[in-house]
Amino acid sequence: MSTKSNVLIVEVGAEGGSIKLYGLKIEKGWKFSRHVIDQTPAMIGDATIGHRTAVVESWTEALELLQRYPWHRLQPMTVHPEFHQAVLDAVRARYLSEGQTNPSNLDRWTEVCS
Repeated sequence: MSTKSNVLIVEVGAEGGSIKLYGLKIEKGWKFSRHVIDQTPAMIGDATIGHRTAVVESWTEALELLQRYPWHRLQPMTVHPEFHQAVLDAVRARYLSEGQTNPSNLDRWTEVCS
């Protein structure tokens, strides 16, 4: 899925990189793909690491793409307005599954999703 025709749904930043979830709105809903960039190797003269996933066709599958990383603990940068509540719900659910009821960056997520 080319990111040129897609919109950014979620972007989280980490030291040296980012995780982005892109979406393409279609007649029946959305299709999603994840793009990961790690620039840490570039700091020591190696090539930047970047990879994209195959396209998935549901929000549940899109969350599974993100769940491979601790995305909820990273710095939220962007959330598409149509996904504010869904992303905030997913962040809360992820923290609850870890037994955390008051994580330190939940306020930042709430701010980005409002």
